[in-house]
Order: sequence, then C-alpha cells, then structure tokens
Amino acid sequence: MDLLLGIDVGTTGCKASLFDIEGRLISSGYREYKIISPHVGWAEEDPEEWWLKVAEAIRECVGKAKINANRIAGVAISCTNGLVAVDKEGKPLINAIMQIDNRCLQEVSWVKDTIGEDEVFAVTGNRIAAGTFSAPNILWIKNNLPEVFKNTSKFLVPTGFIVYKLTGEFSMDYTRASTTLLFDIRDRQWSTDLCSKMEIPMDKLPDCYPSDVIIGKVKKEAAEMTDLMEGIPVAVGLMDTAAAAIGMGAIGVNDPFLIIGTVSRLSIGLKESIFDKRFLNVCYTSETPWMAMAPTNGGGISLKWFRDTFGEMETLTADNMGLSPYQLFDLKASRINAGSDGLIYLPYIAGERSPIWDSYAKGVFFGISPSHKKAHFIKAIMEGVAFATKHNLEILEKELGIQVKEIKIGGGGALSPLWIEIMAQILGKTIVKPRIVETETLGSAFTAGKAVGIFSKYNEVKKMVQIQSEFKPKGEVTNLYDKYFQLYKTLYSHLKEDYQHLQSIL
Repeated sequence: MDLLLGIDVGTTGCKASLFDIEGRLISSGYREYKIISPHVGWAEEDPEEWWLKVAEAIRECVGKAKINANRIAGVAISCTNGLVAVDKEGKPLINAIMQIDNRCLQEVSWVKDTIGEDEVFAVTGNRIAAGTFSAPNILWIKNNLPEVFKNTSKFLVPTGFIVYKLTGEFSMDYTRASTTLLFDIRDRQWSTDLCSKMEIPMDKLPDCYPSDVIIGKVKKEAAEMTDLMEGIPVAVGLMDTAAAAIGMGAIGVNDPFLIIGTVSRLSIGLKESIFDKRFLNVCYTSETPWMAMAPTNGGGISLKWFRDTFGEMETLTADNMGLSPYQLFDLKASRINAGSDGLIYLPYIAGERSPIWDSYAKGVFFGISPSHKKAHFIKAIMEGVAFATKHNLEILEKELGIQVKEIKIGGGGALSPLWIEIMAQILGKTIVKPRIVETETLGSAFTAGKAVGIFSKYNEVKKMVQIQSEFKPKGEVTNLYDKYFQLYKTLYSHLKEDYQHLQSIL
C-alpha cells in the first residue's frame, strides 16, 4: 500500500491523481463539466455529474497507472465552493449553487440588517457576501424553495457530496465549514447562536472534522463505479486552496502562494489570523492554524470564457497539433508589448470578491482601438488577473505589514510560462514554480497519507515538493506596469455606481 489518491472537484472540471509516498506523480485522469446559468448572475452545477465525472477520472487514473488498486492506502478530496442540498439518501434536490452565484443579494441584506455584519464577523471571521458563503444561499432556498428546504437532510459542499458517494457518510471539514457563515471559526464548531438567529436547523448541517480524519471506507457500489478496491480509507477532505497550499509546500507561517485556477487566489498561512474583512479567513492545519485568502473571481475562468467564445480557431488548430489552445494563446500573446498597447481588462466577469467585494461588478475591456488584435485581448486578460492579484498584495504589504519576498504558484494557469512571467513583472516579486503544478491533488493525496498514518506532520510534505523554476521581475517592466495598475484601480472607482445602475436595468 504505497500509493495515495488525491481528487479535486474544481469549478469547471475534476481531476484524480495517484502519487507515491515520495510525491512522484504516477498518473492522472481529468474530466470537464459545465457551469449552468439559467438566469443572469446565477451559477449552478449538477452534483450527480460531478460524481459521474469523478468516477470516470478515477477509472482513467487507475487504468493509466496499470496498478492493482489494493496498493492505494487512502483517498482524500478537495473542492471548490458550492452548496449541495441532499435528502436522507444523499440525493441532490436541486443543482448546486456555486461560489460565483449572486442570486442571494436580498438574503445578504437581511442578514446584515437583522443580525449585523459585526456580530457575524466576530463569530465567523468573515464578512457577509453572496455566493462565497453558504448561509445566504441556504436562506435563499428557504425563502424561494420551501419544499426543498423542508426535505433537505443535509447541506453539503462538493467534497462532502463526493465523500458521501464513496462512503455513505455525511461530513464537512473545518476549512470548508469556515466559508458557511455558520461556523465558530475559533471554537471549530457550528454556532448555535447564528443558526438560531437565521432559523437554520442545526440537524441540517453535517458533523465537522479536521481534514485528516478518516470518515469512512470506499463502499461496494462506489468501488464498482471507480475501479477502486472496496474498503480503502477516505479522509474528510479539504478546500481546494488549502490542498493546493499543502501541495506546493506552503504550509508555514507567512508563506504566501498564488493559485491561478478558475478562481485565482492569493493566500498566506498565519499563526494569528488577521481577520481582515477584505479577505476570506479560514481554518488551515494543526501546525498553521489560519489562512487568509484573497480570491479573484475572474481568474482562469476569464481565459476559458475567451477560449469558448472567441477561440474556436485556436481550439481546432490545437486539436490537430496535439496541443492545448492555451499554448497557442501563449504563443500569440507573447508577441505583444507589456501593457497590451493600452488595453486594460477588469476581470470582474463573475462579480468580484477581494478586495472590493462587489457582486454587481462586470468585466470590462478598456482602451480598445483599431490596432488591437486577438492577441492583445489574450494578454490583457492575463495582465488584468495579475492587476487584481496586485491589488490584494498591496493591502497585505502596505496596510497589514506582511512582507512578501517570493510567491509559490500553482493551478492550471501555472502551466503558462507567459502568465507566470506577467505575474512576476506586475507583482514585482520572484515567482517560484514547483515541479508538479497539480498542487490540489498532491495536497489531497498528502492529506490522505496523513490520515492513514503514513505522515505525522504537515511539514513532511516539503520532502515531496521540488522547485522547477523561478521567474524574477525586471525593474523597467515592473515600473511600466505600475502606471497601468494605478489606472486599473481608478477605472473601478469610476465604474462602481454604473455597475449598480446596470444591475437595476437587467
């Protein structure tokens, strides 16, 4: 039993990866799925599709490895943020409401007016916002789908749903419970006071555990669907950002990292939480108890949107060449000057969280001229996500006094050397890329190993992480980007009221 299986249920796709106990990647399987948007501002996904795609990804992973599945010592799962309402048999009653969904603005206002942001913040360490946190979405279901609310046995997150499918057990880990607005982040338990004031029955919430606790074992039906062995231990799991941090060895205090996934996240582990309202504040590990997260909603999803909407030629060409369309995007954009010749992208395609927390915000291309070609828009998207990251980094350094020298990077965007280079130039920091960019699944696999006793401390993951390359900023380019960055921030301040006006028309 010398292999560990890590699974990540992302916003637009799931991955299953097998690693040995030294951190070597044995094989992976990946499947995509779509975000469902029945109304403007809504973002849903089908949990049963997650399960089918996860099962396919596991079968692909195990098949590629050509191993006996009894060598797998344990399984752990990480996930994106979403709310899943299930009945007593674990059947989803509606589509999952995802983190970039903004339907619950009225419920957000009700919680602010009825309970108060200060009281909620004092217990949960987080602000009240749409999509990001489960409680307003639970209230939306209660107000708009009362029969669904009544018949809901448990409100789960994606990890909890897949864990249930594998084991038949309901659960939630501390990292994801931190994003519900119902969890006492210091005492690590559900807040009876907040549940009572929001009139959310506590028996509709699953029991909470540390990420590295074994919650159950792979049951027979799940084993048949996944080609896993019945009886393999399954850990409670963790949020994707925490898994990615572990997978790149960012497990210490004041050790910053950046994930360029569907949602981009600049994060840092802390001994004492700063509990700044502009960031997400979550439980992390027993060794580094807190994590501050600064999510940019329109991270990789911006480039994926551009690929799906305007990249048909690159997609077809890449398929014929055996490449990814993003590789062709890189090639095109690499020929464009820094600053995209005056084209600036505000990456608010799905609203925005840190640091502006504006659900009404929309994506903007500013400065378009006849000289701009497709390649300019590709590079502007990459730069816009980097500007959003710098906006958060500026707060960490200048306002909170956390000095950053270098930043580890992971996620799908880290497959792009150009995007990492742009990040280094705009942030003005050395960017360090691990050899394995599948950081979420590596972090999940390590968590499985810790849960079954192969590892005793999170610090041991550093032995599994090797640095592949460094990207250093160049002074003159960074200085040019600083001028664009100041304009980037000014643009939002001018558009803030216009976003609200647009929302009133929609």
